[in-house]
Amino acid sequence: MAISDVSKNAIHSQFYNDFQEFIIPKMEDFMNNKQKSNKTEMKKEIHFWELPDSIRIKLNRDYHKLLFRKLLSYSNHGKTAKRLNISNSHVYHLKNQRYSLKPSQLVTISKILCEDPETIEESIESINTTRGGTARFKFPIIGNEEIASLVGHCYGDGSIFTKKSQFKFCNFNKTSLNEVKKTVKKQFNTKSINETETTATYSSLVGEILNKFGAHRGHKLRLNEDVPQWIKDGNDKIKSRFLRALIDDDGSVSSSKNNKNINFHQIVLEEYDVHSKRFLKSVSDMLKDFNIEVHGPYLSRNYKVDGKTRNINYILISDWESIKNYSDKINFCHSKKKLKLKNVLNRKKALSKIERKSIYDEILKVFEQNQNPISTRFISKELDIPHRPVLKRLKKLQNDRLITCAGRISNRSFLWNMHGGESKSQNAKI
Repeated sequence: MAISDVSKNAIHSQFYNDFQEFIIPKMEDFMNNKQKSNKTEMKKEIHFWELPDSIRIKLNRDYHKLLFRKLLSYSNHGKTAKRLNISNSHVYHLKNQRYSLKPSQLVTISKILCEDPETIEESIESINTTRGGTARFKFPIIGNEEIASLVGHCYGDGSIFTKKSQFKFCNFNKTSLNEVKKTVKKQFNTKSINETETTATYSSLVGEILNKFGAHRGHKLRLNEDVPQWIKDGNDKIKSRFLRALIDDDGSVSSSKNNKNINFHQIVLEEYDVHSKRFLKSVSDMLKDFNIEVHGPYLSRNYKVDGKTRNINYILISDWESIKNYSDKINFCHSKKKLKLKNVLNRKKALSKIERKSIYDEILKVFEQNQNPISTRFISKELDIPHRPVLKRLKKLQNDRLITCAGRISNRSFLWNMHGGESKSQNAKI
């Protein structure tokens, strides 16, 4: 693989004497062109040159040797060290793969050699961090439903540390905790660096990549991001996994007799209230893509801690059809919330005003078509409606003076007459 003297001299004259002036495509331009070409596909890609220098890149051994053989054929170790901004001894360690390469170093090498960035990406074997943690990736890393789910958790019960960039997830529900562990294992093929009964912490490798995909870093009281655009423009699987993770963590299900709903809330400092409502509006718009009607965002209440005001903003899903659509198309992973939602849906769907009016009309038709008096049981069989709701509506019609009670058959069955012998369904009150 030695380079001929003629080729070497040509390269030497073009690059060696005036390294700063040689013309090659900029890495940023290449990245922008790639993202533009993929915009119609609505995909989010992370390339190696977008990674921070806290991450190290290990190349395929044969390709690594070839790359440094070319690099050192252009100049000596001292010149190479200067260009890579490292010591002479460090060049030897990089050459022998004792150390992994920083992304910025790999970018510089690709510029010196005019090496195609895609060729370098194909030769990446694994990545690791200076703080521990190794993962094998095929570059570019393409956003999918697993990454969307983990990004959603970063806006919920998960967090990325500001300094160390480690990803930590905390949840008292074992089903939710195990689901996050499983997703990280599937996507990153890496183990947690610390675990308790309610938490799992992963290396900065996981945190840095999730942050590149739009996950929030730092305290969520200072939330100033919107839902990542690649998720808003993604397919239904990506959207549903993001929403499930988000509402799984900070959402709740109300199942009281007169109040059945799903709500999602955020707590932010007062100065970040505008950003929070923008985020909730984006979440609402995504839910509407699944035929789920959302109310809000609203301000629930505010309170003070250490002299700083915190606002609780929320959105609400309250009508039965939307709750059912949420169950069918998104649902919960959290075992208790999932069971609560199931119990809400197992209850009889509340009748609309039009449906209630229709039942009253049907009852009055039974009186018109049959000889009075008529028993409660007879009406129940004719309309195929349970006895109790029929009796309830008959008493309502009695209060409206459309029918009269002619006598009692048993404890819950009565005989009824049409009041005045004619239908007045148009006057029935609902």
